[in-house]
Amino acid sequence: MDWVGEQTHPGKPTELRLTPDSIRRAVAGGMPVDHILQTLASVNTGPLPDALVGAIKAWGRYYGKVTIEETILLRVQDEAVLSELRNDPEMRPLLKAFAPHGAVAVVKKGELERLRRALRERGIHVTFED
Repeated sequence: MDWVGEQTHPGKPTELRLTPDSIRRAVAGGMPVDHILQTLASVNTGPLPDALVGAIKAWGRYYGKVTIEETILLRVQDEAVLSELRNDPEMRPLLKAFAPHGAVAVVKKGELERLRRALRERGIHVTFED
């Protein structure tokens, strides 16, 4: 278990201090965050505290790159109307198709600051794009 933590008292291998550096070293050494959590849960008495799970995920960069982009959605009655609008020479450069690659969620207008705060509290680094 010393691959994931720092021994607090030599000779007592079940007592480890988990630190941001120890978790980052484990991840850099090829240990996925999910495996770290499963291993710790298997030797812990009772469930792992939510705060510990959140800290390990943050330290291990479990969430990867998170980006917030401000956008406006145009809803029309169906795909045919959208296709016609996107083929209009004047509107073509104004309308970007919304076919997200990867996981994308819509954030309600007025909730951005609340989302930023919640992400920051969980140790998730966020970049912003124009």
